[in-house]
Amino acid sequence: MVFETLDHGIQFYQIYAKKAGFDCRLASSKMIDGILQYKYVICSRVGEPDKKNVDTLNGVEGRQKRKHPSQMMSCEAKICFKFIKNIDQFFINTFVEKHNHELYTNSTVHMSKSKRKLDHYDKTIITQLTTSNIGASKARSMVTGLKGGYSKQGDSDANMLINLLTLRRKNVPSFTFHYLFEDNKLRALFWADAIAKRNYKEFYDMVSFDATYKTNKYNVIFVPLTAIDNHKRCVSIGVGLLAKETT
Repeated sequence: MVFETLDHGIQFYQIYAKKAGFDCRLASSKMIDGILQYKYVICSRVGEPDKKNVDTLNGVEGRQKRKHPSQMMSCEAKICFKFIKNIDQFFINTFVEKHNHELYTNSTVHMSKSKRKLDHYDKTIITQLTTSNIGASKARSMVTGLKGGYSKQGDSDANMLINLLTLRRKNVPSFTFHYLFEDNKLRALFWADAIAKRNYKEFYDMVSFDATYKTNKYNVIFVPLTAIDNHKRCVSIGVGLLAKETT
């Protein structure tokens, strides 16, 4: 396949990436005699993941700083465009299709990097609402409501949360979580880190939980599990989310 300009080739691959379910980014180039000869466009997850573990029970000295979970997966998907001098056009020199990670689906594509940006329609509505003394948060909620509400996004957000917790458990072995799906809905989720487990080991005599917190956009119940330490202070031994109190 031949493209009249490099921009046409890059645009072609970006459209392909969007339909296939992944994000892409521009990568290295190669110049010969001042003329661009090769241009790579790669999957956004190309690169080595951060394999360092975070121990939440470490002391202050030498403690690692918490980081956002790395999105790098050593993926090798890419495309390379090569310049053809005699016809002054670009053609596809290399194409690697296979990914080593899950691609976005129709229900999760809105969480991709390319979709997490406000389009012109969203910006226009939020700007107009702001001029009417409506705050940014409320304006964003109203835009979400016009697109179907948080209930429409709930399933994909639940899957995203499970994926993030799975990645955390992989990077932090002391982290534990359990969840329950019924009818493709997240019904229950509980998690605890190393500190919560240590608190339970030391102060398991009396445990309390309160399943009355329900002030969130997904209308799920937040359940904090707490105990009392030797100084009569509340300490966390776990956290849960429930679809309803009888779950």
